[in-house]
Amino acid sequence: MEVTQEQLHEMVQLEVNAAIAAKSLSGVKTLNIAWAELKNDISKFVNENYGKNPKAYSLSDAIKTIIRFHLGVANVYQINETNIDEARRMFELLKANI
Repeated sequence: MEVTQEQLHEMVQLEVNAAIAAKSLSGVKTLNIAWAELKNDISKFVNENYGKNPKAYSLSDAIKTIIRFHLGVANVYQINETNIDEARRMFELLKANI
């Protein structure tokens, strides 16, 4: 069976689109859900105890920085299912001492 240029192009395009879709969706939900829940808890804690002001924002940022440093990740969005429990444990420890 011979394949025309047009058919070959269409097959390649389908494979490329599938690969792009798979790569862009892989791990996104677990990463976002894991981090989003913890981020909301941090914001809720800071807002309830210190209000919504620049100092409170600085505290929230500091908590996230300490968690990042402890986990050894460059970005909070690298917090995922594999390290979320340790991140939450660190937040609870910080919360108890602030």
